[in-house]
Amino acid sequence: MGKLKNLTLRFIPLCLGLSVSWGGVAGAVTLEEAIQDIDISGVLRYRYDTGRYKNENKIGFQNGSGLISSNQNHRWLGNLNFKANIDDNFKAFIQLRYGPTKEGGYGSTSSNITDTSKSLNVRQLYVEYNNPDYQTSVKAGKQQMDSIWTENYYDGLVATGLKITNTSLDGIMFQAYAYDSYNSDEQGGVGGDMGVYKDYSNPNSSYTQLPIYEKNLYGIAILGNHEILQGNLNSQLWLSYLSENVFFYALNLAYSYKFSENFNINLEGAYLGNAIQNDFEKEVDATNGNFFGAKATLYAYGFDMNLGGVHYGDKDKYSITVLEDTGNLNVLGGQEIFYTDGSHLSGDRGENTFVYGGLGYTFDKVRVGTDMAYGETKTGISGLGGEKLELVGKVSYKYSPKLNFLAWYSHINIDTNDASGESLDSKKNTVRFQTLYKF
Repeated sequence: MGKLKNLTLRFIPLCLGLSVSWGGVAGAVTLEEAIQDIDISGVLRYRYDTGRYKNENKIGFQNGSGLISSNQNHRWLGNLNFKANIDDNFKAFIQLRYGPTKEGGYGSTSSNITDTSKSLNVRQLYVEYNNPDYQTSVKAGKQQMDSIWTENYYDGLVATGLKITNTSLDGIMFQAYAYDSYNSDEQGGVGGDMGVYKDYSNPNSSYTQLPIYEKNLYGIAILGNHEILQGNLNSQLWLSYLSENVFFYALNLAYSYKFSENFNINLEGAYLGNAIQNDFEKEVDATNGNFFGAKATLYAYGFDMNLGGVHYGDKDKYSITVLEDTGNLNVLGGQEIFYTDGSHLSGDRGENTFVYGGLGYTFDKVRVGTDMAYGETKTGISGLGGEKLELVGKVSYKYSPKLNFLAWYSHINIDTNDASGESLDSKKNTVRFQTLYKF
């Protein structure tokens, strides 16, 4: 078995080396040089998820996007990354992905199988050019967007396009980008991380994906990192235009100050806004979006405490804040409250105001904590919105810099109305166990 593993690990770089040396820059490097210059990294993740609803009609949770909705699901995901020098200042990057799978472990349905047929797929594939004289890099191809409107870790939204980055000014990074298609086959659809829409005036309508993902996205960003008042200030300014649909703009400021080795504080605020155009406004009955969020976190002698709040959305019309899931926002609290009906940041109808706080303690490699989020979603539609409360308990174990374990429990209660206008408490209990290995 050990010999087979070693052969496999040698075979994969060999295949990549062959593709590199026979690619568009054929003859630039030898096969041996290509294999030697390959950097391998990746992520392996296992999740065990269970979500249970008290209300049979799932009032307050009917959209489903982002929620853990099934019982006893095993979810596997793996990313395998290869990065190779292919010529002077040129690199090629390819990411292979397995999953994410959803293997049932409850009930007698046909989905309760151990999936052994899913194969590796090419998720990212791009060429990168670096010019050290001008401190500029260019990426062209399928790549993670890594913006304030998308997740920036190993599972973020992928798009095909071009990104230019310049760091010639000390402490400032400039970005310009253009994308013309997105991996909606992985992230989209009902229950996915991309925005969906439903015509609530029509009782027979169902959720469909927003039409905005069919358009090109163009934008710029200015990212800063400076020492101010003996602390560190990170700033982000983003501007993007989604053709014929939405003009996005965002500002994020985060300040951290270290009083001593065991005592420091982080303050962060974010504003995300957008101006919609006629196509989006007419097709979805939407309005301009405005998101305000702030969060303060205090670390002292093993304890951590946070307090924050957000306000966003419109009670009468549909609005959008981010392009995927909850974006790259660090001012949020709770665990699943932003996936309830009327509260989706990727697009929903509802005016939302939430406050939240958390307390935790870290001893050695283990952190134990609890979070609470409370607020209200205002709409003019029965069963959509209401007062919302989420209680969360978490335990994490950082076994090593590469291997982490996480478990959390969430309870959500929504005080809302059913279709007839009768008062109703809709509840959901969720458990997740996760193992994450990065290499």
